[in-house]
Amino acid sequence: MATAPTVADLREKAKQGKPIEDFSNGIVRDIDKALTRHEVCFGRNCVSVDIPVSTTIHGLPRDDAQRIMYSQLIAVYEKRGFDVRIELTPRVTLLHLFFDVEMDRSFHRKLTEKITSRRVGDGVTNGLGLIHNLKNGDEALRVPGASRAGHGSAPPP
Repeated sequence: MATAPTVADLREKAKQGKPIEDFSNGIVRDIDKALTRHEVCFGRNCVSVDIPVSTTIHGLPRDDAQRIMYSQLIAVYEKRGFDVRIELTPRVTLLHLFFDVEMDRSFHRKLTEKITSRRVGDGVTNGLGLIHNLKNGDEALRVPGASRAGHGSAPPP
């Protein structure tokens, strides 16, 4: 036999109501679009998004509706790993989403290997004579996928 709902049950249901979820999902979709359009760079990134100030949820004063919406948005993006900050002014509310992009070790290693494999200088490879021979056309160019036998320039693109 199912238990009859209590006032506490109904209050909890209102806190998790579909209108609140639908409204916040719409804002999340808009923020996600802004994140997708953001041109990511190495280092610190920030995406700032204007979020609604005039949030309305049936039966709640505006300031309580804002509390619910803003706290839900903060929770969503913190869960996704962003450092979230909110800027509240009388005219605009901005949600700032910060994240860092670092070079992972395997990518770093590949770059280092590429540079090291082409390094010239005193005692490295053939020293500066290699550079001189490359400039004069006396040394075969390293062309990816091309045969290294023979001299000459790279094939046209």
